[in-house]
Amino acid sequence: MIRNRSWMLGTLSLAALAISVTLPVGPAQAWEPSEPVKIVVHTPAGTGSDIVARAVADIIRKDRLMPVAVEVLNRTGAGGLNAMTFTAAQKGNPHYLMGITNAFLSTPLMQKSALTFNDFVMVRIIAEDSNAIQVNASSRYNTLQDLVNAAKARPKAVSLGVGSIGGTDHMIGYRLGQAVGADFNVVSFDGGGNASVALLGSHIDFVTGGPSESRGQIDAGRLRVLAVLGKERLKGLPNVPSMGELGIDIGATFAVIRGFVAPPETRDDVAEYYSQVLDKVAATAAWKDFELKSDFVPTNVQRVDMKAFLAKRNSDIAETLKAIGVLK
Repeated sequence: MIRNRSWMLGTLSLAALAISVTLPVGPAQAWEPSEPVKIVVHTPAGTGSDIVARAVADIIRKDRLMPVAVEVLNRTGAGGLNAMTFTAAQKGNPHYLMGITNAFLSTPLMQKSALTFNDFVMVRIIAEDSNAIQVNASSRYNTLQDLVNAAKARPKAVSLGVGSIGGTDHMIGYRLGQAVGADFNVVSFDGGGNASVALLGSHIDFVTGGPSESRGQIDAGRLRVLAVLGKERLKGLPNVPSMGELGIDIGATFAVIRGFVAPPETRDDVAEYYSQVLDKVAATAAWKDFELKSDFVPTNVQRVDMKAFLAKRNSDIAETLKAIGVLK
């Protein structure tokens, strides 16, 4: 009896073991943040990059796209290099993102930084901020061709205001001059805002900044937009021709990138999580309305394509900065 009972217990134990081994294992829990997510931006509060980051954070909060809060950290200075250095120091930390613009590419080039876009983990480009040729409403230049003709007739007579030497607006002005055979008088200011103030005072002839930054003055009839860069018109400026329509190709794109990256060594599943969250943000009515009001061009560059996209833009910037004389 005892022997038979021991045999039965052994058999039952083996059966139980077999059952436990063959029981299906449930799917692994997908990663999601467990503490507040910080978005680092390189400009002060109230500037374009800050406004974009806060708009994204607000949509995430209102639509509950993350289980945690989203905070914006302003790490200003050094043309964006301080923000890059700070974010790079969060190596592998899954709770940090950084908003990027063209400064993410141009600043390391100009400052010969060892830290470049290649050091970061790509997440998503969500939009681009188009640029436009803008004049004072009282300007004698009613079309872009008027401005070009005057510049070609008298080299250096038509003045272009830029926020900094080597900045996006400077590169656009240089490329435009090369494309149409004109030589503009470049006047540098301490920031694009000061260049716009000079334009409002008729101290310079034109600027190439984004219409979103001067929308109030455009709507008030103080500034006039002669053309927008790119192949197509902006929805917010339907009566303004594009450079493509006018047959002018400056040979490169300098629209301001609105995107996000993660610190070095961020895991793929973490980057994918944030990419999917940004997909959801881009699909909301709130973001589409923000894009329209900001004169943004919807741009969907997923993380797998983002490094190649940035490499091409980086090459265009480097080539132009060398031609201007900023890079040796």
